[in-house]
Amino acid sequence: MPAVPLPFTADQPFSAGHLTVLGTATAPLSVTKLTEKRLVKAIRDPRRRARPGLWENAVGATRRVAAEGGAVGVVRAVRGAV
Repeated sequence: MPAVPLPFTADQPFSAGHLTVLGTATAPLSVTKLTEKRLVKAIRDPRRRARPGLWENAVGATRRVAAEGGAVGVVRAVRGAV
């Protein structure tokens, strides 16, 4: 499912923007302007569902991450370095 980013600290605005550029998320919401109504609207927004490639990009990213093996690769790299 495509993300609806809500960055609020540290590097989260960068990451949220990166998700948008990758086409796996909508534009980030502002935490200072967030209301329940705005969040529900963003999730239900028909443009989110209809945006060309958004769902496909999100599914593709999910598959690529799953194929990487997650933390297993990190553990192997760390063990190999020590």
